[in-house]
Amino acid sequence: MTKILFSLAVCFLASTAWADDLSANLGGAVDTNNTLVTSNISYANKDLTLSRFSQYVDADYIYKSSKSSTSENLFELYAKVNYELDDGKNYLQTAGRYQYNELGTYTNMQVLGVGHGYRLIHTDRMKVSAETSVAQAVSDGLNQTVFRESMWASYKFNDKLSISEKYLIETGGVIMFQKNLLAVSYNISDNVTARISHTWIRDSVNNQLINLVVFGLGLKF
Repeated sequence: MTKILFSLAVCFLASTAWADDLSANLGGAVDTNNTLVTSNISYANKDLTLSRFSQYVDADYIYKSSKSSTSENLFELYAKVNYELDDGKNYLQTAGRYQYNELGTYTNMQVLGVGHGYRLIHTDRMKVSAETSVAQAVSDGLNQTVFRESMWASYKFNDKLSISEKYLIETGGVIMFQKNLLAVSYNISDNVTARISHTWIRDSVNNQLINLVVFGLGLKF
């Protein structure tokens, strides 16, 4: 399943010539005793005038250390493919999440599912969609059916300022995973963006709680 998820990501990112949106963001802080590094790469190919299919990829990395001791080393890759069922409201979606957690109970975990999505609002300024799916979480010593709910929202105040939020929850058996990423972005130029983001993750299977506010810079391609 790991190979499937990485293959999806590679195929999507390789087609950036037709991408609607590709961005990379880097943030963090370093002082005498602590280091924090966060990064995010987001890709979307969503021109529905060309195809009923659209693709999305999000890759997030968080690293924290204190006095040379690592407290967080987490990488997540989320990739999905949507297929339009009607005039833009309903769609089928297949989504996979790969997680590497150096300090977690399960170092490598893959969650692959299929479900339905619905666009509550879809305008040039504001977008809100909700998705529900059934998935399978797999790792060494783990094979668990989970139910996944997600909400994607964004609002564009003007050509410079925008806000976005992505919320994901997976539940089933020992798994209770919640992640929320809220980001405010300001376009300094056509390609450079200043960004403040709030990442909140609660992962019961790994007994983990992450709550970070980070300033950073991003590039749009």
